[in-house]
Amino acid sequence: MEAVERYEAGLVTTMDEHLDALERRLTSKRLRQLLRDWASWRQGREFPSRADVSPEKIKYLLGGIVLLDVTYDPLLFRYRLMGSALAARRGHDLTGKLLDDNPDPELRQGLIKLNSSVVETRRPQTSEYRIAGLATGRSYNYDALNLPLSSDGKQINMILSGSAYIDEETP
Repeated sequence: MEAVERYEAGLVTTMDEHLDALERRLTSKRLRQLLRDWASWRQGREFPSRADVSPEKIKYLLGGIVLLDVTYDPLLFRYRLMGSALAARRGHDLTGKLLDDNPDPELRQGLIKLNSSVVETRRPQTSEYRIAGLATGRSYNYDALNLPLSSDGKQINMILSGSAYIDEETP
C-alpha cells in the first residue's frame, strides 16, 4: 500500500512514515520544503522550538506564514503573526486575535479542527481550503501545512502554519 493511502487510512505509525506520506500528499513545492525544513530543525527532538525558526530560513514562504500560540484548559489558538500575503488576500490581519475571532465561520471551523488535530496527534497536519478574499471578492484555493513547535520539547505551545495559494504555485 502506497504511503499516501496508508496515511489516509490511518495506518501510518512512525513519525518518519507520517512525514513521508504527508510530503507525498502535499501539492505545493514550498510546503514540501517547509515540511523538510521542520523535520531538520527537530535535531532528534520530538518537535523543534520557535527559536529554531527564523525569517531567513523560511523566506520562500514568508508572506504565507502564520504563528499560533497554543493555550490549554480550554484549548485555544491565538494569532501571534499572520503573514502579509495572507492578510492581503483575506482582507484582514488577525495578528493578536484568537482563531475564534476569524470572521469566516467555515474557515474558522476548519482551522480549529486542523490545529486541534496537530495538538491531539502531536504530528504535522495538512488541509485544503477554498476561501473568499474579502479584499478582492474572489475565491481562492489554498493548502495549509501546520507544524507543532515546543519550547520545552514536550508540550506544544506554538504552531507554525504555512499556506500556499494554488494560483501562486508554478508547475
